[in-house]
Amino acid sequence: MRKDLYQFFKFAVRKRCIFIIPMTDYKTRETTRVNYVLTFKEQSGLAHKMQLEGLSFPYEALLTSLAFYHALPARYICSILLSDVDIEKRVIHMSDIPDVYLTSIDMLLLKEYVLLRNNFPNNKGRKYLFIQRKRTVYYDEAIGVYFVRKMVFSFSGFNPQTLRITCLTAMSNLYGPQFLREAYGISQTHASRFGKYEDYLLEETLNDVLNEK
Repeated sequence: MRKDLYQFFKFAVRKRCIFIIPMTDYKTRETTRVNYVLTFKEQSGLAHKMQLEGLSFPYEALLTSLAFYHALPARYICSILLSDVDIEKRVIHMSDIPDVYLTSIDMLLLKEYVLLRNNFPNNKGRKYLFIQRKRTVYYDEAIGVYFVRKMVFSFSGFNPQTLRITCLTAMSNLYGPQFLREAYGISQTHASRFGKYEDYLLEETLNDVLNEK
């Protein structure tokens, strides 16, 4: 409670609602913030590239989209099964995190990738959505995280983690860190790396008060 009150007064000073903080500082250890995200120009450039070149490289572009637009960690991308994909509802069902709802560009990339996948050697009977196109692969197992990183980097010039953090940071700036917990299933500790939930609540409260006047 003391920490929340101090944060309220600190925020009020920044907004020039009051001039001093009428209490002592409350020291606490804060979670390290993330700071390696794409600039707006880089984000815009990547989005433009996916629209122009995505259908020419559907495998790489689809993997990129899942990290960039949906903040999916590479390990979850690897584990997606063919049976997890519901084309009619445009959703990928996930087991430990919220389902992924596909955009129009995702659906186009998915369609092109499936057509490409059907021509992969030894593709029949493979249960995973993403598979390697090597003739020497006869066993049915998921692709590796390193493979996802290589494919995403070859198309976007960035690693999947950077794209995922960029997505989470953008969503936190728009809707607050609590949204990350509900929409992406990340922990409260992880969500706090993308912004202070206390500051977000205070800003929303003050905005409501100011709008009432």
